[in-house]
Amino acid sequence: MEINKCIIPASGVGSRFLPFTKSVPKEMLPLLNKPLIHYIVEEAIRSELKHMFFIENQQKSLISDYFDTNTDLTNHLADHNQGALLENIKRLVRQASYTFIRQAEPQGTGHAVLQAKHCIEKEFFCIALPNYIIDEPEPVLKQLMRLTRQEKASTVAVFEVQGNEVPLYSIAKVKKAITPLSSQLVSITDNPRTRDINSTLALAGRYILSSRIFAAIEYLNTHSEKDEISINDAITHMIHEGERVLTYKIHGPVFVISTPLDLIKATVMLGLKDPVLAPQIRDLLALEKDSIPSPAFTPARPVEKRV
Repeated sequence: MEINKCIIPASGVGSRFLPFTKSVPKEMLPLLNKPLIHYIVEEAIRSELKHMFFIENQQKSLISDYFDTNTDLTNHLADHNQGALLENIKRLVRQASYTFIRQAEPQGTGHAVLQAKHCIEKEFFCIALPNYIIDEPEPVLKQLMRLTRQEKASTVAVFEVQGNEVPLYSIAKVKKAITPLSSQLVSITDNPRTRDINSTLALAGRYILSSRIFAAIEYLNTHSEKDEISINDAITHMIHEGERVLTYKIHGPVFVISTPLDLIKATVMLGLKDPVLAPQIRDLLALEKDSIPSPAFTPARPVEKRV
């Protein structure tokens, strides 16, 4: 079974990172010295995927610029014997094809995936969400591909979360274990209410789906009363129509970059694994609170009502 295509939805607004995301896509947020989307493409390349399909909006040309050749910069670095600084990104560009597809307006991850329907034949393909950064020795997409080939079924990555964190995630309800790490998926609920909690398995932003998902998305696009079409709702609908979908439990850690604090946590945790940065970060974290200089910041004061 050949699986060589990866859809990367990158058309969201990123409202929690405003004003930064007013002009720079959330997917280009820096995590150490690379943008989030770089990590996703690295994982896809390491999983031997050859075709990347980015779903972007009219304000996100910076993403395509990032994976394009900047001749002036390349020549400048070569003139100063610093060409190696771009070798990592140049290697990614050489190893896959890159297609950029416009989504007219953000209408959810399901609608974003639908924009690439014409690029997918009757085959299994990958979806990777850029705000999920997963730190595992073997790429998660590669692990999912192995299970898909073995079971000839769609698969989604999940990870365990604490009970009080469940409402923050998309949660998978499962039955019938297939292997110690995989189970049959029953449904997915985005941000369930506390009283509706029936699982602590959260979606990890990595999917391998059959092309039947497009029919499910199109059905919801016509019949759903929601403003946005969730890929998770489409998967649940696909299951109700008889499609077999499995979960695959990963250990992570999984960094879900939804807020600035999430980005800080991911930066620190990944930085502590870098042999050069780790000692400096430990020294910084060991500082006494009172010894850390406070930034020049004056909190906003409420405006008094004039009478």
